[in-house]
Amino acid sequence: MSVASDLSQPLRGASTAPGKRAHSEFERIFLEHYALVFRILTRLVGCEQAEELANEVFFRLSRQPEQWLVANVGGWLHRAATRAGIDALRSSAMVGYAAVYMIVFLALAMRRLQKRDL
Repeated sequence: MSVASDLSQPLRGASTAPGKRAHSEFERIFLEHYALVFRILTRLVGCEQAEELANEVFFRLSRQPEQWLVANVGGWLHRAATRAGIDALRSSAMVGYAAVYMIVFLALAMRRLQKRDL
């Protein structure tokens, strides 16, 4: 059964209020797909960052309820998790490049100061 057909049916034992229905639908998606998102991110960035990034992916999903109607919400989450992991890797690489740049800059500055003192 697709997510779209689930949203059109009232939930068993729950109020038909849209907020409650959306909350329970998001909760179902979260419980069903969290392990997949976490595994993808663990492979990309390691366990330390994976949980934080997984929460970020689901936060993005919560802010875009129209994505819940996508027939393949698992595919959307897979793509979002992969992109979040790649962005995190790029960010850490840029931090690494900046550190290397600063070390080289300081080494050159020290060399110039030493030459000046001679």
